[in-house]
Amino acid sequence: MKKKVFIVLSVVVVLAAAYIIFNRFDIPKQPLEYTIEELRGNPSFDWDNGYYRLWSLGEAPSADIESPDFLLKYRRLFDPQYDNDKYIKEWDQETYKKSNVKNWGTKFDAFKPYNLPYGSIKDSAQHYLEHKEHVVKLQSEIEILMNRYQKLIDCERFEDFTLFRIDSPIPNLLIWLNAAKQYNRFYLLQAMDGEWLQGAAKLLDQIRFGKKANKGSVVLITNLVAKGVVRITLRGLSSLMNRKDCPKEVYEQVLNNLPELEYKEYGSWPLAGEYLYQPIDSWDSLAGYYKMGFWEKKLLYFFTQPNRTNKYKNDHMVKVIECDRTPPYKWTSDPRETKDVKSGWFWWLRNPGGKIIYEKYLKGDAESIAKVVQRTYAAKTVYDMVKISAGLHLNYTPDKPVQEILNGLETYKALLDPCSGKPYRWNDEKQVLYSIGVDRKDDGGNQDHNKFEGDFVLPVILYLK
Repeated sequence: MKKKVFIVLSVVVVLAAAYIIFNRFDIPKQPLEYTIEELRGNPSFDWDNGYYRLWSLGEAPSADIESPDFLLKYRRLFDPQYDNDKYIKEWDQETYKKSNVKNWGTKFDAFKPYNLPYGSIKDSAQHYLEHKEHVVKLQSEIEILMNRYQKLIDCERFEDFTLFRIDSPIPNLLIWLNAAKQYNRFYLLQAMDGEWLQGAAKLLDQIRFGKKANKGSVVLITNLVAKGVVRITLRGLSSLMNRKDCPKEVYEQVLNNLPELEYKEYGSWPLAGEYLYQPIDSWDSLAGYYKMGFWEKKLLYFFTQPNRTNKYKNDHMVKVIECDRTPPYKWTSDPRETKDVKSGWFWWLRNPGGKIIYEKYLKGDAESIAKVVQRTYAAKTVYDMVKISAGLHLNYTPDKPVQEILNGLETYKALLDPCSGKPYRWNDEKQVLYSIGVDRKDDGGNQDHNKFEGDFVLPVILYLK
């Protein structure tokens, strides 16, 4: 009996050892699909680079942000001719942000009750017309900041020179977003005060800058804020065009100043940077990055192949990047859908620890970052639809169905919905032009404005001019 037990135990021990040894054979590190050079290029450190203006936007009113001596503190963080390690280590990002808040944040906080709520479908032009005195008051109180912001918008070039490392600091993007919103509010009011062409021109300037910043950013969050600036400004411009007293010249102005987009002007192309950042190229980095507990770290070590685990993440990121670059109607799968690495009866045979780690830590990150693609096509479609709507406003006549007028517009025929590969759709009852969205399902012009889900919708209110 004892002999049988010994044999059984021996077999179990041998199988267990074989299982552990089998799972110690990892695959080689996979070559990366993209390179840092492709992502970052060779950005300029000349003082005319608008990226300095973004960094210094929230500095104290008395700061001389035109002075190279003042801007040197930013340059030393990134320009390789300086000791970047030393200056990044000395940099205090929290102090930088807090000083921005101290300088300008209280002004924006005081305006919050009059802000258009995030995701609201209310007419923005009408909303701020109702709060005109507060918009004008804020503009007066932050005049120095808004003058700086105008120079940022007017910059000839914008090249993000952030270093490709996890501790590389980034500018205060919230101050940019707040300034962009105030810029929209103020120039919407200027247009409605009778200076229609001047106000619309300012909004078009901000759209032009947003495209430039989207193209010039190498950090994903900076790119997303640039895209957000473009999107909210386009909706403000659309709101302006929907007013009964908007003159025809504004529609012509819009048609002439929204040239066809190139991918880098609207795409989330710095997704490649998220892919290139490899926090799990070894077991120690994997365990440390996700702050694993003691037993998790001890037990999973024997059953985890870091390179294979990293490949699950990388394969999904490559799919997300390619989906961002490819019109949704051509997709073969949804970028938000991740591979189930624990499928099948025998999923546990190879790399079970890595599969558990992927499901617990990496899969959620992968699914979240894929939602960035929704913002790419929200920006692209609203840009197209604003241009189409300008032509629709200009050619509207009540004796023809709107769809018939649309069918005759060159912009409508040329700018196809990237989500369907077909013309944008018109809902006559709701008076909206819409894209079917990245889910590629026609929801009849319904959109979740907070989550970028459903259709991408643009209200178009038509009047006989």
